Amino acid sequence: MNMKSRIWRLGPVAILLLTLLLSATVSTSAQGENLNGEPPEQEPEVVVLNETVLSPSAINTTIEIPVSSDTYISSNNPNTNYGSSTWLRLGYSLDAPNNGAERIFLKASLSSIPKGAAINWAKFRIYQHTYTPGGDGSMGVQSRHLGEDWSESAVTWNSHQPNWGSVIATSWIPDSVGWMEADTTQLVKDWVSGKHPNHGVMLMGDERVQERQRIFYSRESGGNYPRLIIDYTYNPDTQPPRVSVHALPQWSPNKFTVSWSGDDPGGSGIDYYDVQYRAGGAWVSWLNATKSTSAEFVGGANGVTYEFRARGVDKAGNIQPYPDQSQAWTRVDNVAPTASVNPLPEFTSTQSFMVTWGGSDNAGGSGIKHFDVEYRKLTLTDTGAWQSLLSQTTQTSLLFTGGTDLAGYQFRARATDNVGNVQPFSEDAQAETVVMLTPLSIVLPFDPPILRHTDPVTDSFTVTWFGITVPDTTITNFEVRYRFNGGSWQTWLNTADWSAVFDLPPAGTLTGPDGKYEFEVAATNSLGQKEAFTGVPEAYIIIDRLPPYITPKLYLPNVFTDID
Repeated sequence: MNMKSRIWRLGPVAILLLTLLLSATVSTSAQGENLNGEPPEQEPEVVVLNETVLSPSAINTTIEIPVSSDTYISSNNPNTNYGSSTWLRLGYSLDAPNNGAERIFLKASLSSIPKGAAINWAKFRIYQHTYTPGGDGSMGVQSRHLGEDWSESAVTWNSHQPNWGSVIATSWIPDSVGWMEADTTQLVKDWVSGKHPNHGVMLMGDERVQERQRIFYSRESGGNYPRLIIDYTYNPDTQPPRVSVHALPQWSPNKFTVSWSGDDPGGSGIDYYDVQYRAGGAWVSWLNATKSTSAEFVGGANGVTYEFRARGVDKAGNIQPYPDQSQAWTRVDNVAPTASVNPLPEFTSTQSFMVTWGGSDNAGGSGIKHFDVEYRKLTLTDTGAWQSLLSQTTQTSLLFTGGTDLAGYQFRARATDNVGNVQPFSEDAQAETVVMLTPLSIVLPFDPPILRHTDPVTDSFTVTWFGITVPDTTITNFEVRYRFNGGSWQTWLNTADWSAVFDLPPAGTLTGPDGKYEFEVAATNSLGQKEAFTGVPEAYIIIDRLPPYITPKLYLPNVFTDID
């Protein structure tokens, strides 16, 4: 077991003693840092920690790469180079040696990683042997790309400015002695893939004016040098993946799912996908370097055809070329269809009648999938609620049954197209009819409803009635009847006429004295349908020929409701 492994396995008491020992040693030498350190007698080499054969052509390897260059710079000694120091300082040195702000430069060669290898994970390890002040707590650290190359034996505070790039990571370094570790997977991937040139990194700590440092061993120190641990899989894969977008339906709503998949004949495996679309013009990048195999496309315009194509990039870096033509396409329909119930006659003479409807999806284009049809019943005293007649039907007609005499029926329809756009129901009825199983007639009111002894004619009066029947039929007969002073009903006429003179019996006869005559009429149409008597008077007249005479205060005419 090497020294590094032993350190990791020390118990808490041993670590504490080691910390005190190292701190005591450093507290003396830190006052007069040795800048004349020499490289180790033998430069550390890349060490293979593990190697596993995954297949005849694929090998998984874990290696340890020592840094090839490391140093630090200080703001209070801006022209001093610390490339030969056995230490790496980070933070701010206010006490001796009063370096001011301190930053670390690190670089490791990745030439031992074969071209096309897929990086699985990577970690950076560095050994911290001193921290100031005691009980300090964790210190934040920023890692930055370096914009150009540098030399360990030449870089200084003045010479490196401003050749450092964006922040690539932020972490925390605790106030403890031992190996510190940070995940650097993405950073190593960027270097290996060429996304960023490998000029190493610069570390920046807390640079406020105070005594606060983190001091590490450099590569000149010997065994506790900084290092990268990298796990990668190498497959001598020279063939690009084969990726394609899955077929889409002919029509889609303005939000739909696109999916894709493929394989990698070279064997290294697909790393990620790029997906493009176009809408009649140039190809547009939609998804780049995605690991997903599906996504929701949102915002499609009605009537526009959208084409898609995809490509894959494998873990060996092979890039599939985009095909010249689209791999899948669909046309967007985001407009609801229109449907309506066809007109019905004003009156219907049977309890059953045919209701028909139809629609169009010309604005969208995907076509009508089904209809929903509703109806409601109206009476003289109530407007009913809408009720479902047919739901999700492909029918365009229905025989409506069970109609009630003198009830109105209203209908409305809506359509849903093949991509799910739903037409809203109309607030108003689209068609209506009144069921009239028999004719309807009524005796018109008398005006005034009294015959007095002073009238020009005192022995007769005219009775008038009115009737309606369903279209394409006629009223062929009216049966008119009356009653006197609430007695029994008597048939007076069977006639095709719409009025007649009623002769009063002479005075002194059984029905001759003054009193009240009430009338009711029933019609028969050309189909032989006859209206039934209800026994309720439809109009009345008072006869006042003999004394004592009635002195009327106000005549109140009959009031009736128009069935329309």
